Amino acid sequence: MRTKLFSALSIALLIVAVAGNSFADDGKGCSGCSKKAEAKTEQKAELKSQTICPVMGGPVNKETFADHNGKRIYFCCNPCVEKFKENPEKFLEKLEKEGVKLEDAPKTSDA
Repeated sequence: MRTKLFSALSIALLIVAVAGNSFADDGKGCSGCSKKAEAKTEQKAELKSQTICPVMGGPVNKETFADHNGKRIYFCCNPCVEKFKENPEKFLEKLEKEGVKLEDAPKTSDA
């Protein structure tokens, strides 16, 4: 009788252990999706102001900029502004991948 009870208890514990492991976070199920969502949230929280020229990669000069779609983009020199204007989406995508949060361009009055 004891042997059967011990066997039944052992099997029950084994089932509980296996079932518990199947719900553990292996990065493949829904908990993996939740981790990806958390990472995106953290990435958004880590957005930084622009300090590097998107064209040449040097430090920006806050007096050298272009306004594009309501955002202000800074550059190291005027030739970089011209290069940016040739293909702005390419450089905006680069800034986005680097986690740069662009400043809003000042609103102008049409008076």
